[in-house]
Amino acid sequence: MKPHAYDSVCVVTVTYGQRGHLLGQVVSALEDEGVTRLVIVDNGCDWNIAAWSREFPSIDIDVLQLPENIGSAGGFKAGIERGLELGATLVWLLDDDNRPEPGALGSLLQQYEQLQGKYDTSALAVCSFRVKIQQHLLSTWREDQYGKFFRVNIRDLTRRLRLRFLPGTVEQTTDEVIPRAHAPYGGLLLHRAVVERIGYPNEEFVVYSDDLEYTERLTASGGYLGVVLRSRIQDLEPPGHDKRLERKIVFPTLSKGDDLTVFYAARNHAYLDYRSGAKSKLYPVNRSLYLALLFIVALLRGRLHRFRLIISAIRDGESGRLGRIDSGRFV
Repeated sequence: MKPHAYDSVCVVTVTYGQRGHLLGQVVSALEDEGVTRLVIVDNGCDWNIAAWSREFPSIDIDVLQLPENIGSAGGFKAGIERGLELGATLVWLLDDDNRPEPGALGSLLQQYEQLQGKYDTSALAVCSFRVKIQQHLLSTWREDQYGKFFRVNIRDLTRRLRLRFLPGTVEQTTDEVIPRAHAPYGGLLLHRAVVERIGYPNEEFVVYSDDLEYTERLTASGGYLGVVLRSRIQDLEPPGHDKRLERKIVFPTLSKGDDLTVFYAARNHAYLDYRSGAKSKLYPVNRSLYLALLFIVALLRGRLHRFRLIISAIRDGESGRLGRIDSGRFV
């Protein structure tokens, strides 16, 4: 690894509300990693980040305060823009509860430099391994994305059940890097040339799945995206937190989360599934199976009002109607 490699990296994170207890652990870990530049996007915080940031003198922290919480898409867009304005060559995106394990950045940069020999800089991105939410990547099985609907795909049903209930029977991978069609923001390392190629996150998503759409732009245009298993990140919040709602979209949405966040999660998920797999003969089959199961569970739980909301969100997503939603729509 080149001696100056760390100086070329600017970390970007987005925070909101009262999350200083989480962000503090992340920044402390970044100090240990040798990070020298950090952009913190204040996306509707209730505390003085600028004053708090002086507790970390070894890192040049730039606080970008937004007038209001504009969602993850707008927050990361603003953060990436600021990082590049400050002269960063590489941007490492982290959620405000993504604490890197020791050596995470070094492992990521090392693998990135090796891959640069195979891929053009504008067509390459790597991502750290999120230990708590990406355990499925350790197996050799890969989800069949084409034609799925909200993670339901009858073609993968047997393998998915085996992975869930008989994980010991699934062969484990020996690869150091796992190619992916998309990845979350948290842990994503990309060169400024990639941003010039694919642009910025789409603010019309507001929140949920905007990271998947953003990274899919790279791979859909022939680029390479890989998760580096030796670059490990710990999520400080439990996986069940509503910020991961889009990854547990099937039935918890009937009882968890407020109407607005559930609507965004379902709408954006439907938008991506329809855009990527609507031409598959299995798409209508998977869609019908999902909706039938959802209706049965909603009926049994007495949550038909939430079922109707999700149906409305799916229709918007499949029709390409994105953007911010007035919460009064659900009254």
